[in-house]
Amino acid sequence: MAFTRSTASTDPLLGSRLHIAVKAAIAAAVAWQLGNLLPAPIGDYAYYAPMGAVLAVHPSVAGSVRESTQIFVALVMGAGVGAVFHVLPVPGWAGIGMLVLVAVVLAGWDRLGDGRSWVITAALFTYILGNIDTSDFVSGLV
Repeated sequence: MAFTRSTASTDPLLGSRLHIAVKAAIAAAVAWQLGNLLPAPIGDYAYYAPMGAVLAVHPSVAGSVRESTQIFVALVMGAGVGAVFHVLPVPGWAGIGMLVLVAVVLAGWDRLGDGRSWVITAALFTYILGNIDTSDFVSGLV
């Protein structure tokens, strides 16, 4: 079944959809469990853990580590941008516009690879949803 392979390999399971599905399921379950063990306020955002785990699953361990690192760095960058703009005394519409400008420029960094879109997402989440306690929201998101 050629349609189930995402990479060429002599190993019949490496790169197969089933192989990736099993890895993603295990990663999400472990991330959920670990996320719920963390103390508040970080543990209050445990729902991000399985999402991040699934996003970083690749056929190879090296690919998973690389993607995880890229997403983590992008999240930190975006959360930082959102937190900075959250404290600036500008109207919401202007803050959103300037935040997106800065986040899109930062997302252009080639080393972020496919994780680059998380700079913008994290910046917007932090700016918009982090109204109550920005530091708690940022730590939970990251």
